[in-house]
Amino acid sequence: MLECAPSKDEVILELFVGVPYRRQKVGTTLMQRIEDYFQQKGCDASRVEVFETSDKAHNLYKKLGYVDRVIFMTEELPR
Repeated sequence: MLECAPSKDEVILELFVGVPYRRQKVGTTLMQRIEDYFQQKGCDASRVEVFETSDKAHNLYKKLGYVDRVIFMTEELPR
């Protein structure tokens, strides 16, 4: 998607919503505010990191229009 045209993007490394506040659109509202801020700063793209095991967060980001683009795989090395 962004490989063909120059862009200015920002990265959301972590978004955490406490258990008592989930399913109340808090995550959606936070993401919308962050995206508004990025747009004000001249960004035309936003990236978000999500742990593979976090299905609820992954689904939220997909619902907001994010698409899977990169997969990083991790292996713990012996000491």
